[in-house]
Amino acid sequence: MPTLRAANTWIDLLDKKHMGNWVAMPYSENESRLDMRGGMIYLEDAQLRYARPARDPTVRIVARKISGTNPHVHLRTSIDGGCKYVAAFNGKNDFPIGRIDNGQSREIKRGASEKTFEDFFEFTVSVVGDKITISADGQEVPQAQDVLYDFGRLQIGTSKGASLIKEVRVQVQDLDWEPGVRGKK
Repeated sequence: MPTLRAANTWIDLLDKKHMGNWVAMPYSENESRLDMRGGMIYLEDAQLRYARPARDPTVRIVARKISGTNPHVHLRTSIDGGCKYVAAFNGKNDFPIGRIDNGQSREIKRGASEKTFEDFFEFTVSVVGDKITISADGQEVPQAQDVLYDFGRLQIGTSKGASLIKEVRVQVQDLDWEPGVRGKK
């Protein structure tokens, strides 16, 4: 039986205990690169999928866009990866929320922060119940509602560009969630 943990506990998914639960995936047919640089993850047209699914996650990454379109977070990703919510940073102050249904993208909402981001910043994405929220350095940017997906894995990645990720933390409302256990609900 799992040990119950306190709600609202941030779990570091880049520490040694959790690194083995990430699966590297190319984002497209372009050349993908993924490596460690000075304790940070360098992603170029690549994704990392965390093995353990969750119902109501909040994911916080500290990221810097280097080139191309975006660092992004996918939440509630289906087992086959074809359906998911996507929260992205497209540069400067542009933050779209969308969903992908079997390869078809649809924007749900787009927001702009007051501040532009050229360096590392805290990018937080939350999907709790039917609410999807993006925050940038603590400022809520867009919030949207959608009820299509209620459970799935999380992914971080970049498309058509490169990003550095120096922190990935997650909070999950499910008190029996075990971050290091593959395949369990």
